[in-house]
Amino acid sequence: MWLLIVLFSIVGFASGAIVIGMAFVKESVPLALAGTVSGISNMGMEMGSMILQPAIGLVLDLKWDGLLENGTRVYDLNAFHMAFGAIIGLSILGTILITFAKETFCQQLHE
Repeated sequence: MWLLIVLFSIVGFASGAIVIGMAFVKESVPLALAGTVSGISNMGMEMGSMILQPAIGLVLDLKWDGLLENGTRVYDLNAFHMAFGAIIGLSILGTILITFAKETFCQQLHE
């Protein structure tokens, strides 16, 4: 359980990078497209949440061993580790992919 707390603390701290990501997107395209790309970037972040929520539920359901308590499904700790591992995995993937991005040095790359 302590590992999950540590990992989610790191993810929570790293979530502040969303603001940096919006600035990065704006600086990486011509100014005429800045609003459009910012909207698409924001939509992409929301779609990630939209897709991950049912995916976590699906993994929990696949790992469910059939135990019910007062009519409510009871999942074991391993099921939660597997389900929430997707979030950690995508965070690691994002960290790897950002290394391929070009540094803008707070300057507009395209006019």
